[in-house]
Amino acid sequence: MQRKLNSLRQARITAYDAAQKFALEEQIRELEVQLEEVKQQLQ
Repeated sequence: MQRKLNSLRQARITAYDAAQKFALEEQIRELEVQLEEVKQQLQ
């Protein structure tokens, strides 16, 4: 999950299309929520 998150963040940096950036930001937010949920479960 962390690798995918890093990959999406890198893609967002190089994205030039506003719609593409928006879609990447949404995916990043969703993945951050999922990652946080996993961390919570491990505690």
